[in-house]
Amino acid sequence: MEITLLLAMDDTGLIGANGQLPWRLPNDLKRFRRQTLGRTIVMGRSTFDSIGRPLDGRNNWVLTTNRSFSAAGVRCFHDIDSILAERPENGLAIIGGATLYEQFMPLATRIELTRVHATLSGDTWFSDPALAAWKAEAVEVEQPDERHAHAYSFLSLTRR
Repeated sequence: MEITLLLAMDDTGLIGANGQLPWRLPNDLKRFRRQTLGRTIVMGRSTFDSIGRPLDGRNNWVLTTNRSFSAAGVRCFHDIDSILAERPENGLAIIGGATLYEQFMPLATRIELTRVHATLSGDTWFSDPALAAWKAEAVEVEQPDERHAHAYSFLSLTRR
């Protein structure tokens, strides 16, 4: 089963600030939508809360230790093994947060990484994946423009 981490981080590994992305990159949001439409996405409860609703066109799964949590339009799971037992045909797209990235990293077959070329402020970091274990299949580098305050790169990584 393919397990893809969809991850965006700045140069220090920052991934969040007060439950939100610390940057605004419209092209990254478009890429995220393209990469997740029609797929099963897995997120932690805090990530779900920050989004505020299930994402349309996707199977929304939430991993939480809170056994009383429920939300319309999502399936709740309380451990990774229950998620893996489902074996969705289209694989899993892990969309955050940091704890889920850490838990699924050893199982991941792909990383779709947006690297924001900046050092920003926030409160949630994900330690950079050991890139020596990953091979870049594709890299796109974009410069700042009127809609994007920071330079950024899209990297598609596969396990070596």
